[in-house]
Amino acid sequence: MSLLYSTAKSNDPKDALGGQQHTGAQVRVAASGPGAANFTGQIDETDIFFGAMNAVGVNTDQPIDGSSSGSSGSSSSSSSSANSAGSSIGVFFGVLAALLGVAALLSPLFPQAREMFENFRKTLPF
Repeated sequence: MSLLYSTAKSNDPKDALGGQQHTGAQVRVAASGPGAANFTGQIDETDIFFGAMNAVGVNTDQPIDGSSSGSSGSSSSSSSSANSAGSSIGVFFGVLAALLGVAALLSPLFPQAREMFENFRKTLPF
């Protein structure tokens, strides 16, 4: 996709880099995937970032360091940290399962690896 988003005559680096300004023009946007219904039609070019973040549910008003000044923010930050902890565990088990799958596929090629894989598999609780 190519998007001319400034006062440069093209997106070619020799034309686009340097002194230019955002035009504030209305840009036609077509999106697909989760949240696409929230990010279609025409949008001011300077609002594309915020529109895309809102479409996927990212809070752009939250401070970068994750702190919040209000008491209501503390409950939402604790729930967001719980959600991120849950997703971290899911990622960990996904990576672990992928590594075990690769080890199982490669084990016939390397007898020592097969023995190591079998010993490790015996230690798993499932």
